[in-house]
Amino acid sequence: MIYFLTAVISFAPAAVSFGVSKLKKTGAEDKTALKFALSAAVKSAILCTAAMIVIAVLIKKFTVSDCPEILLPTALAAVISQFMVYFLRKQDIPRFRLMKGFLAAIAIALLCEVFVFNFKSFTSKPQFQTLDLNDIFLEGDAVHEGETIVMNGDSKVIIEKPPQFTKGIVFEQQQELDESAGPVEIIVQLSDGNNTLYEETVQDKLTMAQDKELSFTVQPYKELRKLKFSYSRVSRKLVITSIKVYSALPFNFSYIRFFVVLMISGAVAWVIVQKPGMIEYDRKRKLHGALLQVTALLCTATAFMFLFRGDLSKDYNGTPDTGDPFQMTFDALEKGQPWLDIEPDPEMEKISNIYDRSLRDASDAFMYWDLAYYEGHYYCYFGVAPILTVYYPYYLITGKVPTIPLASIIFGALAIWLFCQVLISAVQCFVKKADLLLLLLSMPAAVSCMGAYYCMNLPNTYTLPIISGDCFLFLCLLTGIRGYMNGRKIQRCVLLLVSGTALGFCAASRPGLALSSLILAPL
Repeated sequence: MIYFLTAVISFAPAAVSFGVSKLKKTGAEDKTALKFALSAAVKSAILCTAAMIVIAVLIKKFTVSDCPEILLPTALAAVISQFMVYFLRKQDIPRFRLMKGFLAAIAIALLCEVFVFNFKSFTSKPQFQTLDLNDIFLEGDAVHEGETIVMNGDSKVIIEKPPQFTKGIVFEQQQELDESAGPVEIIVQLSDGNNTLYEETVQDKLTMAQDKELSFTVQPYKELRKLKFSYSRVSRKLVITSIKVYSALPFNFSYIRFFVVLMISGAVAWVIVQKPGMIEYDRKRKLHGALLQVTALLCTATAFMFLFRGDLSKDYNGTPDTGDPFQMTFDALEKGQPWLDIEPDPEMEKISNIYDRSLRDASDAFMYWDLAYYEGHYYCYFGVAPILTVYYPYYLITGKVPTIPLASIIFGALAIWLFCQVLISAVQCFVKKADLLLLLLSMPAAVSCMGAYYCMNLPNTYTLPIISGDCFLFLCLLTGIRGYMNGRKIQRCVLLLVSGTALGFCAASRPGLALSSLILAPL
C-alpha cells in the first residue's frame, strides 16, 4: 500500500498538468506542447517508480529488512523531474539545467545511502535470530530478571556457540540517565577458527545506552565459537531487553545522512550549472571578516558535541586517581615532588633487574602500566603542558580537577578555532587573490581532517597529549605568521615570543608534533 501511495504521489504533477490542459482552451501549438509535457511527465514518474520498486526488491531480497524510507527521495525525484518538464515547455533553459542538476543530486544521495552507507547490509542469505536471554552467560554485576538482563556495574555478556551465520549483532537496551551518568564502554571479543583457546578483541564502542539499539559487526574466520561483550564504566542501572544476531546488519536508511549528501551534491550541481563568478576575499571588508569568523566559531562549536553527560571534573582531596597520569602529575606538583604519590609493590625490590621484562613477567609483583619506575619511585613520562595550562587553571577557578574527557574537549575547541585562524592568516599572507567561498568551505573540510574529532571521541592518556600538542602547534603557527606579517617592531617581538613559548608547550605535550613548526623556517 505504501509503495502504491508513493507511485500516486509520483504521478500527481502529471495528472494536474493533464487536468489543466483539459480545462484550458488552447491553440494547436499549445496543445502539442501540453501533450509533450504530459508524455514526458508520465515517463519521468514511471522511471522514478520503477527505480523505487527495483531498489525495494533488492533490499527485500538481499537484506533482513524492508525499507519504506526510500519512498520519500524517489517521490521527490519524480516531482522534480516533472518540474523539469514544465521548465522545458517554457523553454527556461537555465532553470531546466538547474533542476536537472538537482535531480542528479537526489539520485547520487539515494544511491550512496542504499549501496554505499548500507553496503554491509546486503547478503546472499539474509538470516536473523532472536536469542533467548536466559541462555546467555553473565559475569560481574549482572543478573537475569525475567526476560531481561540487568546490570548495576561492570559486567560481561557471553554468548556460547552463537549461530554460525552471525555477522551482525543488535542489542536493545535501556539505561537510567541523569546528569552524573557517563558513557558505557563495550569491548567485543570473539573466539573462532583462528583463536580457539582465547578471545580476540575485535571492537570497542563508547555509547550512552538510552532506549536505543546498539549494533556490532564481526567477521569470524571459519567456525564462530564464542562472543563476549565486556561492559565497563556502568555507573547507572542498564537493562538489555533483546539480543538479535544477523547474517548482515539490518538496513538502516538515515534521513539525516541522505539530506546531508543531498545538500552537498545539490551545492555542487548549483556551482556546475550557475558557474558563479569568483568573489575575491578582501581582508579589509568587515563583512568578509565576519563571515570567516562566524564559520570558525561554527566549526569550534562542533567540539561540544563530545560533552557526554558524566563526571567531567573531580574533587581533589590529596589522593590521586591512578587511572589518570595527568591528575597524578598534578597531585605530585601540588606536593612539591617530581615522583608520583603511589607506593610501588615491595615485591619489585626482589627482582634482580627490574628493567628485564621477562623477569618482571615471571614475578608476582604488581606494576602500574605506562608509568616509568626509577629508584623506588614511579614517574609520569607524559608531557606536563596539559597540567600547567588546563588542570591548574581549572583547579584554581573551580576547586576541582578536570577529567581527561573534559581536558580533551577544552584543547579540541581551542585547536579547532586556532586552526581556522591559521588558515585565514596563511591565505592573507601567501595568497594574492583568494576565493571567499572556497576559503569558507575549506575550514570545515580542514577541521574534519585534523584529527581533533578522533581525540575528543576517544579521550585517553594517549590522545590528550596529541590534541594538546595540536593546540599549541597551531598557536605557534598563528602567532608566527602574524609576527611575520606585522610591520611594527614591538608587536612583532611579542607575537614571536608567544610563538616560541607555544612551541615549547607543544614539545611539552607531544615532542614529535613540534617538528611541524619547521614550515615557519622560510619566514
